[in-house]
Amino acid sequence: MKIQILNSLKGKIAQRLVNWRIRKNFLQLHNKEVNLPTSSTAVKNVLILLPLNDDFLDPAMTLIRHLRQYFQHWHFMLLDTRKIPAEKLDRFELPNFDFIEDLNKKNFQLVLDLNFEQDLRIRYLVGSMNIPYRLHLQYSDASIYNMFAQISPENFKNFQHVFNYLKSSFVV
Repeated sequence: MKIQILNSLKGKIAQRLVNWRIRKNFLQLHNKEVNLPTSSTAVKNVLILLPLNDDFLDPAMTLIRHLRQYFQHWHFMLLDTRKIPAEKLDRFELPNFDFIEDLNKKNFQLVLDLNFEQDLRIRYLVGSMNIPYRLHLQYSDASIYNMFAQISPENFKNFQHVFNYLKSSFVV
Protein backbone atom coordinates (compact mmCIF):
# COMPACT_ATOMS: atom_id res chain seq x y z
CA MET A 1 0.00 0.00 0.00
CA LYS A 2 2.78 2.41 0.95
CA ILE A 3 4.64 1.77 -2.35
CA GLN A 4 1.53 2.61 -4.41
CA ILE A 5 1.10 5.90 -2.51
CA LEU A 6 4.73 6.78 -3.10
CA ASN A 7 4.54 5.84 -6.77
CA SER A 8 1.42 7.90 -7.33
CA LEU A 9 2.92 10.80 -5.38
CA LYS A 10 6.11 10.52 -7.45
CA GLY A 11 3.99 10.42 -10.61
CA LYS A 12 2.05 13.52 -9.60
CA ILE A 13 5.24 15.39 -8.78
CA ALA A 14 6.75 14.32 -12.12
CA GLN A 15 3.65 15.51 -13.98
CA ARG A 16 3.77 18.94 -12.31
CA LEU A 17 7.49 19.14 -12.97
CA VAL A 18 6.97 18.40 -16.67
CA ASN A 19 4.25 21.07 -16.92
CA TRP A 20 6.50 23.60 -15.22
CA ARG A 21 9.56 22.74 -17.32
CA ILE A 22 7.82 22.90 -20.70
CA ARG A 23 5.77 26.04 -20.01
CA LYS A 24 8.46 28.46 -21.23
CA ASN A 25 9.05 26.46 -24.41
CA PHE A 26 5.31 26.23 -25.04
CA LEU A 27 4.95 30.02 -24.82
CA GLN A 28 7.78 30.48 -27.34
CA LEU A 29 6.42 27.91 -29.79
CA HIS A 30 2.86 29.18 -29.39
CA ASN A 31 3.92 32.56 -30.79
CA LYS A 32 5.46 31.02 -33.92
CA GLU A 33 2.97 30.62 -36.74
CA VAL A 34 2.93 27.29 -38.57
CA ASN A 35 1.20 27.11 -41.95
CA LEU A 36 0.29 23.91 -43.75
CA PRO A 37 0.66 22.72 -46.39
CA THR A 38 4.23 23.78 -46.81
CA SER A 39 7.13 22.68 -48.97
CA SER A 40 8.87 19.50 -47.90
CA THR A 41 12.13 21.45 -48.09
CA ALA A 42 11.10 23.18 -44.84
CA VAL A 43 12.04 19.91 -43.17
CA LYS A 44 15.49 18.37 -43.13
CA ASN A 45 15.64 16.41 -39.87
CA VAL A 46 12.82 14.27 -38.50
CA LEU A 47 12.61 12.72 -35.05
CA ILE A 48 10.35 9.66 -34.90
CA LEU A 49 9.22 8.47 -31.48
CA LEU A 50 8.56 4.77 -31.86
CA PRO A 51 5.38 3.21 -30.45
CA LEU A 52 5.52 2.02 -26.87
CA ASN A 53 2.98 -0.66 -27.78
CA ASP A 54 4.83 -3.37 -29.70
CA ASP A 55 1.66 -4.24 -31.65
CA PHE A 56 2.13 -1.01 -33.61
CA LEU A 57 5.84 -1.43 -34.29
CA ASP A 58 5.48 -3.23 -37.65
CA PRO A 59 3.08 -0.63 -39.14
CA ALA A 60 5.35 2.12 -37.79
CA MET A 61 8.38 0.62 -39.52
CA THR A 62 6.39 0.29 -42.76
CA LEU A 63 5.39 3.95 -42.47
CA ILE A 64 9.01 4.96 -41.90
CA ARG A 65 10.16 2.96 -44.93
CA HIS A 66 7.58 4.72 -47.13
CA LEU A 67 8.51 8.12 -45.71
CA ARG A 68 12.18 7.47 -46.50
CA GLN A 69 11.29 6.57 -50.07
CA TYR A 70 8.97 9.53 -50.62
CA PHE A 71 10.86 12.26 -48.71
CA GLN A 72 14.35 11.28 -49.81
CA HIS A 73 16.02 14.50 -48.65
CA TRP A 74 14.77 14.10 -45.08
CA HIS A 75 17.08 12.62 -42.43
CA PHE A 76 15.34 10.39 -39.91
CA MET A 77 16.26 9.56 -36.34
CA LEU A 78 14.28 6.86 -34.56
CA LEU A 79 13.96 6.96 -30.78
CA ASP A 80 12.49 4.32 -28.49
CA THR A 81 12.00 6.19 -25.22
CA ARG A 82 11.99 2.88 -23.31
CA LYS A 83 15.64 2.44 -24.28
CA ILE A 84 17.03 5.76 -23.06
CA PRO A 85 20.05 4.84 -20.90
CA ALA A 86 19.53 5.18 -17.14
CA GLU A 87 22.36 7.73 -16.89
CA LYS A 88 20.40 9.99 -19.27
CA LEU A 89 17.34 10.00 -16.97
CA ASP A 90 16.67 12.06 -13.86
CA ARG A 91 15.21 10.77 -10.59
CA PHE A 92 11.69 10.96 -12.05
CA GLU A 93 12.82 8.79 -15.00
CA LEU A 94 12.47 11.74 -17.35
CA PRO A 95 15.19 12.59 -19.90
CA ASN A 96 17.78 14.82 -18.28
CA PHE A 97 18.81 18.25 -19.53
CA ASP A 98 21.94 16.95 -21.30
CA PHE A 99 19.95 14.36 -23.26
CA ILE A 100 17.45 16.96 -24.44
CA GLU A 101 20.24 19.40 -25.34
CA ASP A 102 21.95 16.69 -27.41
CA LEU A 103 18.69 16.11 -29.29
CA ASN A 104 18.13 19.85 -29.76
CA LYS A 105 21.57 20.14 -31.38
CA LYS A 106 20.32 17.89 -34.19
CA ASN A 107 17.97 20.71 -35.22
CA PHE A 108 14.79 18.74 -35.92
CA GLN A 109 11.99 20.44 -37.85
CA LEU A 110 9.44 17.62 -37.47
CA VAL A 111 8.66 15.13 -34.74
CA LEU A 112 6.32 12.19 -35.31
CA ASP A 113 4.93 10.68 -32.13
CA LEU A 114 3.68 7.26 -33.22
CA ASN A 115 1.89 6.55 -29.93
CA PHE A 116 -1.78 6.60 -29.15
CA GLU A 117 -1.50 6.70 -25.38
CA GLN A 118 -0.08 9.63 -23.46
CA ASP A 119 3.36 9.08 -22.01
CA LEU A 120 4.92 11.58 -19.61
CA ARG A 121 8.44 10.95 -20.90
CA ILE A 122 7.40 11.60 -24.52
CA ARG A 123 5.32 14.62 -23.53
CA TYR A 124 8.36 16.04 -21.78
CA LEU A 125 10.67 15.38 -24.73
CA VAL A 126 8.36 16.91 -27.33
CA GLY A 127 7.41 19.80 -25.06
CA SER A 128 11.04 20.64 -24.27
CA MET A 129 12.36 20.74 -27.80
CA ASN A 130 12.19 23.59 -30.31
CA ILE A 131 10.58 21.61 -33.12
CA PRO A 132 8.16 23.62 -35.28
CA TYR A 133 6.07 20.69 -36.60
CA ARG A 134 4.88 18.22 -33.94
CA LEU A 135 2.56 15.40 -35.05
CA HIS A 136 0.49 13.09 -32.85
CA LEU A 137 -1.71 10.31 -34.17
CA GLN A 138 -4.81 11.57 -32.38
CA TYR A 139 -5.93 14.91 -31.05
CA SER A 140 -4.44 14.80 -27.60
CA ASP A 141 -2.57 17.79 -26.29
CA ALA A 142 -2.69 21.00 -28.30
CA SER A 143 -0.24 22.61 -25.90
CA ILE A 144 2.42 20.15 -27.10
CA TYR A 145 1.39 19.07 -30.60
CA ASN A 146 0.23 21.18 -33.54
CA MET A 147 -0.55 18.45 -36.10
CA PHE A 148 -2.96 15.56 -35.62
CA ALA A 149 -3.45 12.65 -38.02
CA GLN A 150 -6.80 11.74 -36.40
CA ILE A 151 -6.46 7.98 -36.75
CA SER A 152 -7.79 5.24 -34.51
CA PRO A 153 -5.55 2.45 -33.21
CA GLU A 154 -7.51 -0.10 -35.29
CA ASN A 155 -6.75 1.83 -38.49
CA PHE A 156 -3.06 2.39 -37.76
CA LYS A 157 -2.28 -1.12 -38.97
CA ASN A 158 -2.86 0.46 -42.36
CA PHE A 159 -0.22 3.18 -42.11
CA GLN A 160 -1.51 4.79 -45.32
CA HIS A 161 -3.63 7.44 -43.56
CA VAL A 162 -0.65 8.92 -41.72
CA PHE A 163 1.51 8.73 -44.84
CA ASN A 164 -1.13 10.56 -46.91
CA TYR A 165 -1.54 13.16 -44.17
CA LEU A 166 2.19 13.90 -44.24
CA LYS A 167 2.25 13.96 -48.06
CA SER A 168 -0.55 16.55 -48.08
CA SER A 169 1.10 18.62 -45.33
CA PHE A 170 4.62 18.64 -46.82
CA VAL A 171 4.39 19.02 -50.57
CA VAL A 172 7.30 17.68 -52.59
